[in-house]
Amino acid sequence: MNWLSEWLRQHKRKKILVICAKADTAQSLEDYLRLRKGFATAVFHEGLNLIERDRAAAYFADQEDGAQLLVCSEIGSEGRNFQFAHHLVLFDLPLNPDLLEQRIGRLDRIGQKETVNIHAPFYQHTAQEKLLSWYHQGLNALEKTCAIGQGVYSEFVEGLLPALVNARPDSFDDLLGRTKSFADELVEKLQAGRDKLLELNSCKPLEAKALVDALATNDANSRLPAYMEQVFDSFGIDSEKHSEKSLVLHPSDHMRVEQFPGLPESGLTITYEREQALSREDMQFITWEHPLVRGAQDLILQSEFGNTAFCTLKLPPLKPGGLLLEAIFVLHCAAPAELQLFRFMPESLLRVVLDEKGKDYSGFLAANQLNKLLQKVPRNNAQDLVRHARPQLITMLQEAENITQNKQESLIQSAQDAVKSEMNNEISRLQALRQVNPNVRQEEIDYLQQRMAASLHFLSLAKIRLDSLRVIMTI
Repeated sequence: MNWLSEWLRQHKRKKILVICAKADTAQSLEDYLRLRKGFATAVFHEGLNLIERDRAAAYFADQEDGAQLLVCSEIGSEGRNFQFAHHLVLFDLPLNPDLLEQRIGRLDRIGQKETVNIHAPFYQHTAQEKLLSWYHQGLNALEKTCAIGQGVYSEFVEGLLPALVNARPDSFDDLLGRTKSFADELVEKLQAGRDKLLELNSCKPLEAKALVDALATNDANSRLPAYMEQVFDSFGIDSEKHSEKSLVLHPSDHMRVEQFPGLPESGLTITYEREQALSREDMQFITWEHPLVRGAQDLILQSEFGNTAFCTLKLPPLKPGGLLLEAIFVLHCAAPAELQLFRFMPESLLRVVLDEKGKDYSGFLAANQLNKLLQKVPRNNAQDLVRHARPQLITMLQEAENITQNKQESLIQSAQDAVKSEMNNEISRLQALRQVNPNVRQEEIDYLQQRMAASLHFLSLAKIRLDSLRVIMTI
């Protein structure tokens, strides 16, 4: 403990994980370092409940005001990851090599950017010193990942403990020599059993680099934070800054829905930064595929919230006092999700912009351009104006529906053609392959034919439905 206290003073700006075997040891050590020596510490052991352990891990992970070190019992050897730290202190050593590997694995994992430094204090001429030598010189378990630890331990477990406590040095030296020889043999067998063809095909560096670069570009140019900020504001979710590129979310008393998808009542800490999420298990990494985002999108698409709007437009070619109706229609196809028919309906959205005379302005007023020109109207005023113009709007909406109905058949036919093209090509490929390869079963071909028939059937039932409306008054 004296050594650890002095060593911590020399590394004040470093995050340090200390692991020992017993909860009592961890608690006593943390009390001593915090109360007697004044270090910012946290403790993590099985005597704490789950919430207390989460708080301790979060306190340790905080880079600005968090603990310098986290003292863990053996329960900290599994499950929790602290790859933002680079120093691991083994206050004692476990007897099982796999447990040692688990301890080191808390730091040595994806997201670790530096070399993990392992510190193992011991008393000279004791069993602890011999055990450290057995791990380091016999198994080489401290400098490299040890995949043979359990196999070696099973071989020498009966003689290990007597050799550690035996005062005769030759007894341990003999065990150490036999351990090293056996470990080398196991390593050679593992190397000889490698499937090099599998390894070559398990990672293709050029393709992997392209994927990584695409992810990095997507993260750098993501519009997700701005989009989610609008979502939180619109649905009444409280968000406060936690740190850079991270937020703490809480349900509020003014939410527009009783339960927001993916948001627990206790709140949620999120981050848009991939590297931060890798090192902070208490933060959820938010992407376009995260349940919180997908849930928000489903809520927007499936509910009536936000599907109507009223605004004003000032544009010289249009006479003041006129009405425009912007209607969004979608081609809806109710089909089993396994068919994935959305792949064949890329142009399933139709947009129509009409005036009172039925003239279509959708080609003249593009959506992006129109969004920049429109101005908001107070809610009460908008309701009065819409109520007054209801007869005209109904006529304009009927005209918009007529326009889209004429396009429905062509959209369905286009989707069916895409299905036939893809499925027939795959069926032809399998039929040709079956002529030379008996492993291709007729059931596979029959399945594709049934899938194509089902896809065409459900597409034939697709209907265009109204999705959203925007009433625009020219000024």
